Amino acid sequence: MPILNAQKITFTLPTGESLFSDISLSIDCKFSAIIGRNGVGKSVLASILAGKLRPESGQVSQPFEHLGYFSQQSQDIDTEQSIAQFMGVATTLEAITRIESGQYSTEDLTLIGDNWQAGEHLIRALGEIAITSTLETRYSQLSGGEQAKLRLLKLFNSKPEFLILDEPSNHMDAISRQWLLSQIKKCRAKVLLISHDRTLLHHVDIIFELTSLGLTQYLGNYHHFQTCQQTHLAALERKLTDAHSRQKQLTRLKQLNLEKAQQRASSGKRLRKSTSQAKVLLNTMRDKAEKSASSRKIQSGHLLAQNRDTLNQLSLQKESVKPQKLYFQEAEKGIQQKRSCLLSIQALKLPYTNNPPLNFQLLSGDKLWLSGHNGCGKSTLMKVILGNQSSKSGQVYRGAPLFYLDQHFDLIKPELSLLEHLCHYCLNQPITQSHTLLAGIGFRGQSVHKKASKLSGGEKMKLCMLIVSHQTPVPLLLLDEPDNHLDIESKTQLSETLSMYQGSFILVSHDSQFIKGSVVTHTIELTGKENVEGLTESQR
Repeated sequence: MPILNAQKITFTLPTGESLFSDISLSIDCKFSAIIGRNGVGKSVLASILAGKLRPESGQVSQPFEHLGYFSQQSQDIDTEQSIAQFMGVATTLEAITRIESGQYSTEDLTLIGDNWQAGEHLIRALGEIAITSTLETRYSQLSGGEQAKLRLLKLFNSKPEFLILDEPSNHMDAISRQWLLSQIKKCRAKVLLISHDRTLLHHVDIIFELTSLGLTQYLGNYHHFQTCQQTHLAALERKLTDAHSRQKQLTRLKQLNLEKAQQRASSGKRLRKSTSQAKVLLNTMRDKAEKSASSRKIQSGHLLAQNRDTLNQLSLQKESVKPQKLYFQEAEKGIQQKRSCLLSIQALKLPYTNNPPLNFQLLSGDKLWLSGHNGCGKSTLMKVILGNQSSKSGQVYRGAPLFYLDQHFDLIKPELSLLEHLCHYCLNQPITQSHTLLAGIGFRGQSVHKKASKLSGGEKMKLCMLIVSHQTPVPLLLLDEPDNHLDIESKTQLSETLSMYQGSFILVSHDSQFIKGSVVTHTIELTGKENVEGLTESQR
């Protein structure tokens, strides 16, 4: 029997828009995944399967006691609690401290039980996921990747029977993603992954693709899925070509029948005028011709309508797999870009990290990848460059306007629509151009008036990229993990667009394929370790 079974799940947004309808799936394998474009409803479906959200109709069967759920958002976490408190060992450690000081009660002994090495065990586990902070460190002081790993560590330690992981590898560096994969493989729970992480998806047994048309199951990993998608798209193209050809043939046949009917009617009128035949016979011939013409007209209309329906259905299917477009602002033609200094960093010491002093320059046209493990100071460096945070020492020279895109979409105003965002941030942009840009990322017609509060994480990121890339004058872009939350297709499009971008940027990302596709020109690695040079720059 399947360990998780969902039947005819339907969910409608508060706006009345149907997100998905009659979704059914059964999961009984070790490692499965749900993929799909941003905004199609993957996280909503995951929340329904986890029992955190009620569907409008349908039901979910969960024949097990302990389900673990990792969501993208973690608003219910007290970010000011310590690591020890978050992991549930703070009271045990406090009891051990009281016993060691000689001031304890029998309740302390009962509380500790056999967990005398709770602190040592937790420190060892944190070391395995490259978190070197003390147990008293506040949760809020950890980087995004460290927070995700801590939440996952707690989840795996709870020994669930079934795990639903919604985008667990966002913000994680390469080493952390390998740790996540090893945990998934060795845990006893069956795992349902919602992800755009191609590294993880290459290890799954089954993929469920969610589109605007429903849910489709593919046996095998992501490589097999890609092969099936290419075959499916090629077949759709052939069917669409055939349907368009048939539509032209049916339209020509309809016109030909109309012309023949008109010719027969004209011939009948001439016969009636010549009075060479009896009027009764002429009337009979006329009635028969009219009935025949009417029958042909009805049949032709039915065939055209059927073929139009086929065309519409095929077009909808193609729309669900057709690549979207992310347009960046192009440099004005005929203007020679000068190699001016956009940014100069001199003897810069970052707060909260032990990186050696940083020294580098960024010239116009340079595309820099800022590399390093979680917690090494990449986001901190971005904030220092912006002037939002002070450095320990050193200087930052800014020779160009800066535009920052952070991991938490602080650029987005929930009460504004997509179109209002472009009007607010891109003041000199024609409204027709704004519509074109939004259509490129999947928002056409009335959907441009959708409020930002209703957007998925990936949709918010794509809106942010449109905003930051259409500023005048062209700024130096500071992109802090812009590929997080993006679906695989959008990641590819964004990397291709960045590769052709004629401005400059500093990019933070942990996705090696995304970085390669972005065609960066320089790399700077922050090591975050003492007694190490800490800075490596290489031309690519």
